[in-house]
Amino acid sequence: MLQSQLPLILVAPPLYSSLEPQGVRLPIRALFSLQDRVQHFFLPYAPLERADLNHPPGASKSLYSSRADRYQHAAHLRISSWAKKSAVRCGIFCTLSPLPLDEGSGDDQAGKLVLHNNGDEFGEARGRQPLTCPEELVRDLRDLAAARLADWPGGVFLNRGLSADAFLHAHHPKDGIPWISMEFSSWLWVKPDGTPLSKRIREFQARLESILTLWCRMQTW
Repeated sequence: MLQSQLPLILVAPPLYSSLEPQGVRLPIRALFSLQDRVQHFFLPYAPLERADLNHPPGASKSLYSSRADRYQHAAHLRISSWAKKSAVRCGIFCTLSPLPLDEGSGDDQAGKLVLHNNGDEFGEARGRQPLTCPEELVRDLRDLAAARLADWPGGVFLNRGLSADAFLHAHHPKDGIPWISMEFSSWLWVKPDGTPLSKRIREFQARLESILTLWCRMQTW
């Protein structure tokens, strides 16, 4: 029996992501390609940054200064069009960072996964800054991720690390759905010498799928 698709937009890290300084290219398709399990899946070829979404879809290409600008604009428009569909309940934006796994390294930004909703360490609002996702949703996702990845090194935290604010703020509140950024440490899949950890690479996609599946069930989506 086929499983129903999760009511999510999943934006994967860029296809040609590599880990510096080693330059090891991570197998993004093997890690994040869940197009059969989510309503909408987008695999960008370049990092998605803030884009100007004010121009109409048919606007002249001359409005954009470069091919990269045109790509950014088209990608953001596609994602925004998906968000307007009634079946979509949340957007998940996945990124990679060079953050170390071990907090013992002396880096207080360490951890295998950081989830962002523009809040504080508890997922709650900081002053008047608007949340991109309610605190209950992001905390549920954090707890499930921590449990499902417990046997791999590193912690799971909220709103620390290298925040993906530019993308989140480009889509919230314009899209009308909550958005969460999942920022994974690239070191999760490689040894200190840059050698890929094949077993983790093979297992990760299934673990990510189970995290998102259980999370959607918790929200009765």
